[in-house]
Amino acid sequence: MRDLPRPGEFYYHFKDKLYQIVAVASHSETREQMVVYQALYGDYGIYVRPLAMFMSEVDHEKYPEVAQKYRFEHVIPKAAKREAHQEVALKEEHAEEKTKSIREEESSQDENQINPNLLAFLDAQTYSEKIEVLQCIRKTLTEEVLQTIAISLDYTLGDGDLDDQYASVMFYLETHARYEGNRLR
Repeated sequence: MRDLPRPGEFYYHFKDKLYQIVAVASHSETREQMVVYQALYGDYGIYVRPLAMFMSEVDHEKYPEVAQKYRFEHVIPKAAKREAHQEVALKEEHAEEKTKSIREEESSQDENQINPNLLAFLDAQTYSEKIEVLQCIRKTLTEEVLQTIAISLDYTLGDGDLDDQYASVMFYLETHARYEGNRLR
């Protein structure tokens, strides 16, 4: 079964004429479906034809030279094809831009989101609490988080690997806990 014509679509008549669908309407008395279409040549006349006739096959006995199967066949004119391709390309480009924007936003959120381990360390009130937090997060500790912890303590990390730097920060905290008590700067 062929798709019903829709407003705006283009149909090519077997006698080499192009038409555009205006509407599919119902006859007020018989309820028969009718196709309202406009010629895209000459005086651009508007015509009505029963849907069954519009969708029918060409009488090949009467018109043996006609290659077209149906009286009217749906077509996409070159300009419409070009516009359709451009529209699809624009939609694809827009989808790619939106995906890229979402990824950038997610990346930005990840960058702007504070590490919960770092927050736990910063929320600790005493040196002893900070030592406990640092010991708890040791396995998931990164150089970036350790560097931020050192900065929050106004402490400069020395050279060395992560283990050396961790030991250095722990020594700093233990020293302050021992000699300054629970007093923070």
